[in-house]
Parts: sequence; structure tokens; C-alpha cells
Amino acid sequence: MFTQRFNELLDGLGLEGNSEAARLLGCDRSYVSRLRSGGRVPAPGSRAGRRLTRTLFFYAEDAGLRPQLTALCGRAEERALTDWLWEDWTAPPRRSGPKRSREKLTPAACRKFGERLSALMELAGLNNARLARLANVDASILSRFRRGLRAPDRESKVVEVLASVLLERISAGQGPESLCLLLGAEEIGSREDGLRQLLDWLFADDGEEKGLIEAFLTDLQHFDPHLPPAVLPPEKTVDPALLRDGAAAYRGWEGLRLAVLRFLGSALEREVPVLCLYSDQDMSWLTEDADFLLRWRSLMLACVRRGMRIRIVHTVDRGLRELLDAIRSWMPLYLSGMVESFASTRPRGTRFSHTLFLAPEMAAVSCFFPAGQERAALYRYDTAPEELEAANAFFRALLSSSRPLFQVSAAAPPEPEEKTLRPRAVPGVELSLGEKSVTVRHLEAPELCFTVTHPVLREALAAYIERSEEETR
Repeated sequence: MFTQRFNELLDGLGLEGNSEAARLLGCDRSYVSRLRSGGRVPAPGSRAGRRLTRTLFFYAEDAGLRPQLTALCGRAEERALTDWLWEDWTAPPRRSGPKRSREKLTPAACRKFGERLSALMELAGLNNARLARLANVDASILSRFRRGLRAPDRESKVVEVLASVLLERISAGQGPESLCLLLGAEEIGSREDGLRQLLDWLFADDGEEKGLIEAFLTDLQHFDPHLPPAVLPPEKTVDPALLRDGAAAYRGWEGLRLAVLRFLGSALEREVPVLCLYSDQDMSWLTEDADFLLRWRSLMLACVRRGMRIRIVHTVDRGLRELLDAIRSWMPLYLSGMVESFASTRPRGTRFSHTLFLAPEMAAVSCFFPAGQERAALYRYDTAPEELEAANAFFRALLSSSRPLFQVSAAAPPEPEEKTLRPRAVPGVELSLGEKSVTVRHLEAPELCFTVTHPVLREALAAYIERSEEETR
């Protein structure tokens, strides 16, 4: 009942995507996905349950959606919303009887648990002996965990105590921002939510990760760099009248699309040397309108063919899926060699969203607005020198806290000391594992060669290589 009504509620409030709902609730997108699918049902009186109800109720009030609440649960009241969401809910029975036998983890899974435990301990400033004393466990057990010789069951008391101690130490020391960066989370909420996020990360689903990697490699294998993408000629992408438009602001997504067409068309007309791009808002404004997406792609390709450099900072702190999506969607542009791609190391906030598209000597399209209000936001189009100077400073600050996402280079044979793999599922691709990077080669298109140094992506590819090796033994 909860799962069905939670989905009805999000749809009724216009929160169609998991990303938008996650930003509003201050949690990870995967948690919203589990709520939608029934993989997780918080208790109505729990802290997580109360926060979920209160946040959605106040959002409905602020957005003028009280009629939608009344239509769903009879009255536009927080108590009525709680009763409606959890109608017929009964607490799950306590476990009894013999302890469930623990499913044995694979050697690769044990290694991953050990590596992630070590990363948390380093962030907390604890060695085996100190953590063992604080958690009242044997230091030799921690040593075996960290070396990948064994891993505990997620539901064991040892894991709960270790996670609790590490969360408290990191929160009191390095602070929640550092933990957000490590976990790839937007925000660490209550203590209960923090423990859940930490445990989800420690026991990440290797099967899902493998599927994401193989789907990406399959797309890479089938990508033909010699096949010109479908594009429009520049004169058919932008109305000349729009280029002469003197508007200082544009409203909503339709306005943003007009601003972007004007921005890119003007950049082509003036042959600016560089474009700087950043946005952490919902990207549906770009992808849900097929006609606009074609125009955008055509203009971007025309820009790089004119010799413009593009610096883009991706907000990919949510983990592997977003990293791979970022590479996949920009593939034709990356191959031009004119795109410098970065990933921000700072966690994305949950209260506000930002957008900045900048041609340093020409114009800036920018917006700062409450998360979830993208469709009603006012997007500024600035051309005044003082506004461009401020936008330049903002983008330089973003770059200073970002790291390269990956590098495109001509294919070179792997070094002798590197592990190499040609996956059975994707025979047209070769992976090479170096000390601090992973190289991905398209065997039939040498120009499709990526060197990955970003830690989240490198860790996932390295685990995929090691897991594949174990499966072939």
C-alpha cells in the first residue's frame, strides 16, 4: 500500500523523476528508487518517515498543490497524509529462531568491502587498534576485513557498531562534506539516514555495477566515430531574429531553450574562443524536447568544428551511473579533442540549483533557484562587463575544486605491467588496469581510447576487471 501511494503522491505533486524527488527529500536518488519499487518502506513513526511526510506536505503547500493533496488523502493536512500513505501498515515481525546463515561473499566483494572500510578509517583518522577499542571488537578481525580475506554480513551487530563509530568520528572531525564526497551522496541527513547511506556504500550491489559497466562498454563498441552525427546546418538552428534579441531574462524551460539557442548562435557568429558550461539542475530541459536537442547538438558540433574550446564541469557526485551517462552523452564532442571535461569534487546541494553557461567576452546565461523549481525559474542573459567578470570568477572557483573526468587520446598498446581484459560480453573492447588509471580501448577504432583517473569510475572498472578474471578461472 505504501509503495503504490508514495508513487501516486510523487506523480500528483509533479515529482516525476527520482533526481528531483531526491533533491527535495535531501537523500540519494537510489533511496528514492527503493521507496518507489518497494525495496524500502520506512515506519510511519520513524524519523525517516516523519521527515518524508513533512517535507512533501510543506512542498505541496509552498507550490500551491493543496487541491492535489485533498484529492489524494481527503484533507490537506500532514496527519491525513501520514494516515493515507501508511494505511493498513503493520510493523514487520521481529526475527526469531535460529540465526540466518550468511551468504558467502566472493573474493572480489570482500576486497571491495575492505578497500571501502579502509577509506572510511582513513577519513576518520583511525587505525585498526583504535577502531577496535572504540567498537569493542578484535583488531585482528578488522585486519582480515581490510585485507579482503573476509567480510561480515550486512545485518551483523559488528557492522552496525563499526558504521556507527566511523560516522560519529568523521562527523566530528572531517565533517559531513568529506563523507559526502567519499560516498557520492548529496547530503548526510539524520544519524539514521547517515548509517543507511554508509552501509549502502560499504555493501554496494556488485551486480548492478557490473551491468552499468557492460552497458557502457557495449555502447562504446557500437559507436562509429566515422559516421557523421545527424545535425542541422547552422542557418537552420537559430532564428536570426533571436540573435538580435536584447532580452535580459527568460522564464522557465522554454525560455532557457531560447536563451541557449541565442547564446550558442551568437558564439558561432562572433567566433568566440572558449565556452564554459556548468549546470546541476534537472537536465530534462535539454533531453525531453527532441527538436531542441537536435538544434543544441548541431550548434555544439559547429562550435568545436570552428575551433572553439569547451570547458564543462559535470556534477557527477552521485556515483557511477551519472559518470557513465556524462561520457556517453558527450561522446561525439569528446572525439573532437576540443572538450575539456571535469567532475566537481564538491557535493551538490539539496536546497538550490545553479546554471552557468559562459562565453567570457560575450555573454552569460545564469540562474540560481530553489531545487525543483526549474520550470518556473528566471534565467538571466548578461552581457555587461561587470556581470561577465563575476561569472568568470564563479567558473574559475568551480574549476579549482574539480578534477579531470577522463582523457581522450590515440590508442597505445598496454604497458607490460598492466592487467588487460577483453570482456567476453563485449569482445570489441579492451581494458587495461594501471596503478592510478584504467584505459578503455575500442579495438576497431583507435581514436576511441579513454584514460580514466576519476576515483569512482576507476574503482568500478578495476573491480570489473578483477571480477571478470575470477569468473574465468
